[in-house]
Amino acid sequence: MFWSGTSKSRPNSNVYRAPDADDWQELLKQFNDLANLIGQDVQEIYENEVNENINQGQPVTFNSFEKLILANKNNPNVVGVSLNSCNVGGVCLYITQGKLTLSNWENVIIPSNNELLPGSIYYLNMNFSGKLTLIPPNEINEIIVPIGIAHTNNLMEIKISSPIYL
Repeated sequence: MFWSGTSKSRPNSNVYRAPDADDWQELLKQFNDLANLIGQDVQEIYENEVNENINQGQPVTFNSFEKLILANKNNPNVVGVSLNSCNVGGVCLYITQGKLTLSNWENVIIPSNNELLPGSIYYLNMNFSGKLTLIPPNEINEIIVPIGIAHTNNLMEIKISSPIYL
């Protein structure tokens, strides 16, 4: 077991220890083997309390109280994309990367469209909080935040980039 064992300096003592480099390599190998076995992209899912209503698929960031809010031009450091719709005070699940499938993207894309355009890159919309757009900002003092690329009409691979200041 990675978290318990005997101390090298005190062989008869039972101690808890953090995994060393070899342990992490073994854990990573087991994780990758599992990912290959199930044949899907494995992604980490995070959760956090929200400070405003958030729809499934919307890009989110943290406010100063470490609660999730919709990403926007004043808060462009996107930490993830919401996996569920949630209300103020509730808990939102979000991913930082991976594939997200929605049957309807209408509440996420401006101009409103219920489907994605395959092969297109989607960016944080700087004019509407928590929305995506196909058209990246291109003016001086604007911010570009790539969020992901559409693979099909309803599947987007989330690959959030750091804000690019023009």
